[in-house]
Amino acid sequence: MAKDCFYFSHDSNAKDDPKIVMMIEQMGLEGFGIYWVLIEILRDQPTYKYPLSLIPAMARRYNTTAEKMKIVVSGYGLFEIDEDVFFSISLMNRMGKMDAMRQQRIEAGKKSAEKRLLLNEKPTTVERPLNEKATSVQQLKESKVKESKVKEKKRKEIKNTYSEFVTMTTDEYDRLVNEFGQDAVIRMIEILNNYKGANGKKYDSDNLAIRNWVAKRYQEEQNQTVLFSNKPKMNKREQQLDEVGRMFEEYDRINSQQNNNGVCRQLPQSW
Repeated sequence: MAKDCFYFSHDSNAKDDPKIVMMIEQMGLEGFGIYWVLIEILRDQPTYKYPLSLIPAMARRYNTTAEKMKIVVSGYGLFEIDEDVFFSISLMNRMGKMDAMRQQRIEAGKKSAEKRLLLNEKPTTVERPLNEKATSVQQLKESKVKESKVKEKKRKEIKNTYSEFVTMTTDEYDRLVNEFGQDAVIRMIEILNNYKGANGKKYDSDNLAIRNWVAKRYQEEQNQTVLFSNKPKMNKREQQLDEVGRMFEEYDRINSQQNNNGVCRQLPQSW
């Protein structure tokens, strides 16, 4: 695991923020602990955002309740909510600066490596033959191509956390999105995450688990949703008429049975 996965900056006096003071006043230090658990989980996400639907599973894992976590997320202005995800503006600003510095170091390292390569190939004579110059340029190009391939391979092998219990590479995630669509992939990740969280199940490849059985479960869920959505709805008057019709059908059935036994049943006076 990369070293930066364990680190992010935060203020030593965060506890004195008025919003946090109010939270501690109402929820005690448990609320403060829940807040930092949420911040650390957001830090480990590729986009520094987390689905609201996974709060119950997260609460079970950290031995608290979903209600308390939801209060911390939405009750004190410490987090922002955008449709079905939540995030921290403060964390995203801090991580934005760290990501920019990291990218600057990467670019500086590339330039330094190129300079060292050129210095190592510098000739001892004043003039350099054209064929040597061409060879140096070709070697530099080959070095860049090789470096690019190595970085691309490492990028494909690194697994990102897309929910509490589900990880996969960026390439695996992108292929799922291209095949099933963004909304479907988010729901399938949620299905797999809930299953692993509830059962303690582990897979060598969450990507293969999604393709093997989660996709089928998602399709069954969608078919069930379509089935119920296509069923016509009755208004209140239609429901009343339907109920009266069923009462008369039941009366006719019972009266028919009793007529066969020589008994005639009267309708209730309220009918």
